[in-house]
Amino acid sequence: KVRVPKFENNEINFCMDWLKSYGWKGPSQPIVCLHTRDTAYLSKIFQNTPYENMDFSYHSYRNSSIDSYIKAAEWLQKKPQSAFIVRTGKVAKKRLSLSNKNYIDYPFCDNQNDLLDIWLFANANLVISTGTGPDYISASYKVPTIYLNFLPLGSSHSWSKCLHASKHLYWSESNRNLTLEEYTLANFYTTKEYKNMGIKIKDLSDDEILDVIKDGWDYFVLNKKIKKQDIEATEIVKRILKTSSMHKENNSFFNPDWYISSSFIKKEK
Repeated sequence: KVRVPKFENNEINFCMDWLKSYGWKGPSQPIVCLHTRDTAYLSKIFQNTPYENMDFSYHSYRNSSIDSYIKAAEWLQKKPQSAFIVRTGKVAKKRLSLSNKNYIDYPFCDNQNDLLDIWLFANANLVISTGTGPDYISASYKVPTIYLNFLPLGSSHSWSKCLHASKHLYWSESNRNLTLEEYTLANFYTTKEYKNMGIKIKDLSDDEILDVIKDGWDYFVLNKKIKKQDIEATEIVKRILKTSSMHKENNSFFNPDWYISSSFIKKEK
């Protein structure tokens, strides 16, 4: 059994006091981390290095606009959810702007701390991510995660407690959505590969993001029953991951609380 590192009391107190200074009401108020990938991080982190002029657009398919998460974030802030939102990440291209000011836009905070980066993902009640490094922390500490606009579907974190919804994929020539099996086998890691295969990519809409987050809140926070269509979608993807030569080596274990959302393919048969 793998044991994750524990936090010292002084570390816990520091992080909790930091959150309270921004309006968090304490352990009775759920913490939701919102982590969206954009172009700013790589541009910033590689400044003044041999890689500063590198074209990072090769994986632009992984980026998302923070604006498309506003509707869902404001729903999370409302009663009865009453969540405290922490938009995480060291660097971001654009600020998160919510009408309810009871949140933290961490990339634009002057008092960032490396400990907070770890503690927040390890102690949140729920993490919403587009699929980046820090969400491995939440998975390791068994914090439920909702993956949105995550590609490729075949690389879904099937070993963790999560709900997964990809971006929309269309065949350029016919403008038809890929089937769920085609989604799973379209295992590409560069924007150019999708284009060369004749596949168009479209982000989830703000309403679709809201719908998936509502489902994730029901499943992981309120422990409500999983929708039949989500169970069916999960079983289809699981079968492909277990049998496809492309995926089966990395999918010998499936977390019983791993689910594929049917929302992003619900208009398709």
